Amino acid sequence: MKLNLSVEEPQLMIGVVRITILFVRMIQFSLRDLPDCWTYFGRNGGTTSRDPPASHLSKTEDPTSEPFRGIPPHLRNHHQQLRSSHRLSGPYWARHTRLPTPGKEGRQQQRHSGETLTMSDSKENKSPRSSTSDNLQLLTLKDHYDVERELGRGTYGKVVLARCHQTNTHVALKLLPKTSTKLRDFQREFQLSYFLSPHANIVDTYNVAFETRSSYVFAQEFAPLGDLFDAIPPQLGMSEADAKAVVKQLASALEFMHSKQLVHRDIKPENVLVFSADFSRVKLMDFGMTRKHGAMVRKTNGSIPYTPPEVCEAVRNESVLVTSAADVWALAVLLFCMLTGNFPWENADIGDVYFKEFVLWQRRKTTKLPSQWRRFTPRAMKFFRKALDVKPERRCDVREIHKYLADGWTRKPRTTTTNDSDDDSGSSASCGGHMDELSCMLRDYGIETRVDRRLRERRISEWLLSL
Repeated sequence: MKLNLSVEEPQLMIGVVRITILFVRMIQFSLRDLPDCWTYFGRNGGTTSRDPPASHLSKTEDPTSEPFRGIPPHLRNHHQQLRSSHRLSGPYWARHTRLPTPGKEGRQQQRHSGETLTMSDSKENKSPRSSTSDNLQLLTLKDHYDVERELGRGTYGKVVLARCHQTNTHVALKLLPKTSTKLRDFQREFQLSYFLSPHANIVDTYNVAFETRSSYVFAQEFAPLGDLFDAIPPQLGMSEADAKAVVKQLASALEFMHSKQLVHRDIKPENVLVFSADFSRVKLMDFGMTRKHGAMVRKTNGSIPYTPPEVCEAVRNESVLVTSAADVWALAVLLFCMLTGNFPWENADIGDVYFKEFVLWQRRKTTKLPSQWRRFTPRAMKFFRKALDVKPERRCDVREIHKYLADGWTRKPRTTTTNDSDDDSGSSASCGGHMDELSCMLRDYGIETRVDRRLRERRISEWLLSL
């Protein structure tokens, strides 16, 4: 049996195949931006890079336009939901980002460089703001701002208080020197700061980023009251009510970051800005060390009291896993500092005497509570035991602090009557801060309840030698 195929049927099949291929190419063209979204997570072609390539970053964009490429999708979605709020598109934002319209030559130069500075209520604008891309605008700082004074300085660079010429408003400009800062590190810090800023307890970062001859610069809101470090009285600490107000707001900011799979990694008083004298409004800042949860980073600097033990144990240039447990540890240490005005230890290392004493108590190897922790109530110590667990996988979540906000955290000093002598009054006051009521009562009757361990060991040695 023979099959008689006409000439038109193969041609028809070829036409159908061509139309199918054209349809597939149209779908691919419409989805061409998807690889850029996943490159940040290292899912593009099996790569493991955590830094968005510069080629995947968009040009200058308006706050009301689509979010930058190279930013994690969860941050892009969050910003898209909040971009219409007054904090991102309000009058202050529009006033601060609006500068005089450039002339003909400036507009031609912008078109030539591929930048599109579009705003909803104006045409093209010459502005110091720029999206972080390969083509940061090279500007002279004094042409747009009057630098009044320096607010802070560190290994990263410095922060200065500046007044904008156009709006006559004060902003904090963070200057990162090009000699010690890579462009991709500046891009990451600016983008993360900008997209996390909608949270009420994270410092506002404006869409103002540019470069000078020597530095990369971006703008943030100014805090007139400074940072939390200056608000903690040394050796005394803050009141319990103020400490609760601060830690509640910081926990909210960290919850928000952790929900976006981001870890701050640098919680300390210097990175907490104070906006009200009663501490009802504080904000977290400085996201230069922020990384994605689960990333591997190299240890490049030394340890401070806020550094968790898993990082202290690592040697220089050793890879360390980034987890949200590091922020929980730092928050608990910060809480201790706010309530006491002291550090609990110098380093979270077994070689530190104070840290070793706490670990022995934390692991229930001894019932003796270290002296610097005796001012806290059992409920407060229960939180510290959970938040300062040496094993990061056993540490509690940052939301755990909310369970203890209604409890008392510090022991009240024991009050004395007017008939007590000065010596008795001083003895009772010291007892109230370090011992329970029974120990104070025994000490008032001349019964010593505390014996120095070295003296006890010496007496035991002398007794053994006398046998």
